[in-house]
Amino acid sequence: MFMTAAQDITNSNFTIKADTNVVMNATNINNIRTVGGAETRIEAGSIVSLNATNDITNIGATIKAGDLLYLTAGNNINNEALVNYKINGSSATETEALASN
Repeated sequence: MFMTAAQDITNSNFTIKADTNVVMNATNINNIRTVGGAETRIEAGSIVSLNATNDITNIGATIKAGDLLYLTAGNNINNEALVNYKINGSSATETEALASN
């Protein structure tokens, strides 16, 4: 699967998957799972190649290759966990969660 965008490619709460290769070229590549959203993945059986002239951002999501994974960015490659804080089953901010300990 080959995808080229004049601006950004954004995957949120979906799976982009190919048996062999996934190649993406864009200004920014965003792979973002939202709180409560479905699993978010970019995955290929062999090669995943993400090429961004600006940033690649992966938040709470998966980028997986069976053989080789290439991430090339003109600026930043951001890989962040998605954290959902709860106190007694209710949603909370990070500050509230840390204060409750």
